[in-house]
Parts: sequence; structure tokens; C-alpha cells
Amino acid sequence: MTYFIAEANNLSGEIPDGIFNISALEVLSIPVNKITGQLPANLCFQLPNLEVLYLGENEFLGELPQSISNCSRLRALEVNNNHFDGIIPSNIGGMGLHGSSTLNLLTSLANCRNLSKFLLSRNPFNATLPNSVGNLSTLLEVFTCNDCGLHGPIPLEFGNLTGLQQVYLAQNKLEGSIPPTFENLQNLQLLSLYDNKIGGFIQEFICNFRSMGYIYLEENQISGSIPTCVGNLTALRQLLLYGNKLESTIPSSLWQLRDLLELDLSNNLLNGSITYIGNFKVAYLVDLSTNHFSGVIPRSIGDMQGLANFSLAYNDLEGFIPESIGNIKSLVLVNLSHNHLSGEIPTTLQNVSSLVTFDVSYNNLSGGIPTKGPFHNFSCFLNQMNGFVVNLDLVFPHARF
Repeated sequence: MTYFIAEANNLSGEIPDGIFNISALEVLSIPVNKITGQLPANLCFQLPNLEVLYLGENEFLGELPQSISNCSRLRALEVNNNHFDGIIPSNIGGMGLHGSSTLNLLTSLANCRNLSKFLLSRNPFNATLPNSVGNLSTLLEVFTCNDCGLHGPIPLEFGNLTGLQQVYLAQNKLEGSIPPTFENLQNLQLLSLYDNKIGGFIQEFICNFRSMGYIYLEENQISGSIPTCVGNLTALRQLLLYGNKLESTIPSSLWQLRDLLELDLSNNLLNGSITYIGNFKVAYLVDLSTNHFSGVIPRSIGDMQGLANFSLAYNDLEGFIPESIGNIKSLVLVNLSHNHLSGEIPTTLQNVSSLVTFDVSYNNLSGGIPTKGPFHNFSCFLNQMNGFVVNLDLVFPHARF
């Protein structure tokens, strides 16, 4: 047997010893089960031809055996979503891990030059990334270490991994800034560093990643402005920067990303107008809430024909809600609360049958509430003064932005 694949079942117990005696085995893939126990100490002495080891989403525990360093043909290692801890070998094909202090990735990686996938997420390593991370194979395309208790800075040597296409280091306690050596990662398609303590600025070299499709930097401490060259990222589909300390205006080039599907810049310190928001014709989520945007909501909002979730709450916007908003038949949630909007709720919204949540509370709106379409039979709380509706609060249940 050269392949043993039993993924996504309901298997439990430990791996039978006989599996580890199949010296010809090249692929051992048993993720998404309930398998437990520890791996044998002589794992790769018995499986010297192993190329793929997928153990993710099980209940393995203990240490990864030192003998993994003998798996010189290893191309993919996946041990995410388990309970591995303690000391992990300092020479896993040159990739070393140490649960107590440093996630060691040593120069003996020369034994594993074909490695293309390295998945470690959701194991309690509680470690720092060492400089020797740069010794990993330049053929490495996917590096995943989400929610591993990583802390400290991202080493400059990470930029040596020029083959990387996807980097996942989210939900850790990483500090410092994004290393300038990331400029070398010209093949990068996805960068996920959300929910860390990363600060500094977003450097302009990020605009050189012409294949970049997904940027997740939310919930960090990044400051400064969004690079003016962001419009060069024409392959970008999702840009999530919420929960940082970004300031200044949205660069005009960002509005030219016409294929952007999701933009979330909420909970920052951004200001200026949103004049060209209508350029996002295929976007399904746009959240610019909790900033300092001013001016009016442009009529071009009606051109956003793919929009489902839209929030401009907690800003300084004024003027009317454009009638053209009713042209967006895909709307599910609209939150325009806590601004200085005036005028009436557009009756064109009665034609948006998909609308579930509509929040315009804490504005200066007047007139009545539409009674047809999604507004029919919905209850709301009104404060009326001299025949006008103020502080309008119409929030439909069971929805959250």
C-alpha cells in the first residue's frame, strides 16, 4: 500500500501499529476524525517514503516524534486543530518546533526541500517564530499557524520564502510591524494577520503584489494611511482593515477596484467623503462605520447592484438618503444610524424584498415610515414630535451586521 486515505469520517481510537509498518506508504491522510493518542517515536524510520502527512482536526496529543526529521521526502505536513504541545522536534525535515519558547525551524530543512504545505494552526505552542523560519523550502506555498499562541515579532527572514502564496498567522499575539522583507513575496495571494498586536504602517510595497486577492489585517494596531497605490491591486477581492488606527482619507485609487467583493474599514479614524462608492458594482459587503466620514451619501450608491450588507453608521454624514438606494434589490442589511441625515426614508426601499435589517436611528429624519414591501407589519419604536419622526429606530430582529 502506498496511499492510506480515510479523511472526514467518524473514526476514533488510536492509529493501529500496523499502519506504521507499511514502509512503502507515501500518503497518510486521516484528517477530520476523532483519532487520538500519540504518534510513535520511530514514525519516519518506519515510513521513510512518506510525502504527505495529514492529521488535522483530530484529537492527537503529546509531542511530534523526533523521527519526523527522517521524512526527507515530505511535501505536505498538516497537524492543525489537535492538542500537540511540549517540545516538537528541532529538525522536522529542517522544520523545528518548540512549545516552550521558540517555534524552531532549523537549517536541517535541507532534508525537506520539496515541502509546499505546512499547516500547524490551532495547537497550543505558545512560542515565538525564530529567524530560522527563513530556512524553509523556497517551494513552500502555504504557511498556516493561526491561533497557536505565537508572540513576538515576525522575523525578517520570513521574506526568504519567496514561493509563498498564502500566509496565515492570525489570532495570535504577534507584535511589531509587517517586515519590510515581505516585499520579496511577489507570489503572495492571501495575507492573513488579523487579531494580533501588529502596529506600524501599511507599507507601499504591498501594492506590488499583483496576484493579491485577500488581505486580512483587521483587529490590530496599524496606524497611518491606506497606501495611495492600493488601486494597483486589481486582483483584490477582500480588503478587511477594521479595528485599527488608520487615519486620513480613503485614497482615490481604492475606489477603482471595481472587482472588490468585500471592503471593511470600520472602527478606524478615517475621514473625508465617500463620493465614488458607487464604483463597487459587484461588492456584497461595504462597511465604513465608526469613522469620521462627512459629506453626503452619493446617488451613485444605487449602482452597487451586488450589495447585501451596507453600513455607514457612526459617522458625520448629512443630507438625504438617496432614492437610488432602492435600486439595490440584493440589500439585506442597511445601517445608517448615528449620523446627521435628514429628509425622509426613501419609498423606493419598499421594492427591496430581501431587506431584513434597516437601522437609521439617531439621525434627523422626518416624515413617516414606508408601509409596503419589507416594512409591512414590522414593529418599530418611534419618538414623534410635532408630527415628525425623529431618532427613528427600525431594526428588524434576528440580524446582525
